[in-house]
Amino acid sequence: MSDELSSSPSNNMIILLNNILQWIFFGTKVTTGLLVIILTILYMNQDKMLYIPNPPGIPRTPNENPQGFNQPSEWGINGKLTRMNSGQNIPCINYEEQFLTTIDRATIHTWLLLQDDSNNVPTIIFFHGNAGNMGFRLQMAAIMFAITKCNILMMDYRGYGKQIDRTTDPGHYDDDM
Repeated sequence: MSDELSSSPSNNMIILLNNILQWIFFGTKVTTGLLVIILTILYMNQDKMLYIPNPPGIPRTPNENPQGFNQPSEWGINGKLTRMNSGQNIPCINYEEQFLTTIDRATIHTWLLLQDDSNNVPTIIFFHGNAGNMGFRLQMAAIMFAITKCNILMMDYRGYGKQIDRTTDPGHYDDDM
């Protein structure tokens, strides 16, 4: 009689369901473990994914940029590249290059584009955004300089352009202040 019980269809079904449940629990554990590993890797590398100082194929510093995107003096005060102003005798943008030190000792590279009457006009602070260096934003800054007649302070965030410091969220907030 015990042989009949062990081989009955209901017992076989119970054993089958038990095996299926064990595989489901095992699969759930493996999936959960893999998910935890993947999320940990994403969390540990989030700064590298959010802040891209130099995407592949893009120069890291303004000195490596193509002509017209190396320094503000390549632009005229009319907001056009100096090579486009040939024969017009348009003066170049006057600027100062500075390296500022933050409270936490990071170094920030800046260009201050100066109007002729720079002491009597406001200054606009120009943050170039994510990826690349501020040289690639010279066209926007030169046009803004020409239209607004304001000084323009351009700066690279830490980790971008000529900066060697690592990029972080708190570092960006400190740079903005």
